[in-house]
Amino acid sequence: MKKFTITLVFLTVLVTAISAQNDPLRQGQRQIIFYAYGPNWNPWHSTRTFSTAGHAFVGFSSGGVYIEEAWGYYPAGLMNDMDGVRQASVRRAFNVTEAQWTRARNMLEAWRANPDLYILGGQDCINFAYSIARAIGLVHDTFLSNFSLLPTTCVNSIRRP
Repeated sequence: MKKFTITLVFLTVLVTAISAQNDPLRQGQRQIIFYAYGPNWNPWHSTRTFSTAGHAFVGFSSGGVYIEEAWGYYPAGLMNDMDGVRQASVRRAFNVTEAQWTRARNMLEAWRANPDLYILGGQDCINFAYSIARAIGLVHDTFLSNFSLLPTTCVNSIRRP
């Protein structure tokens, strides 16, 4: 019976160690998370406005349990949008390497440093999310293809090649 107990304890420790090794949050694995919500009125959102199209934004997690930042592009420019995380109906998370993380952060800084005129369908929250996706080597549907018109369908289209 003692040999069985020792073997069982050893196997339990081994399985726990393997699980921890494959758990991105335990490893401190960085993630880029794409979020979106559809048309709504949300009085708790910082803009407190009705959104006829919805919104897309990008979260950054450096390996903890929670995301630290969630950036979205608005007519007023790039804004940290942690409020949007609570109402997001679409979430696409991707583990990234250190190099991908750096490319995503550089793209974020490029949008912050050079805010262009906000143009719905041309230079908007979807284009911002797509630019981060492309920076880390992801692909997505083109605007208006496969019903990619609203932020939710666009974020759902982001995927690995």
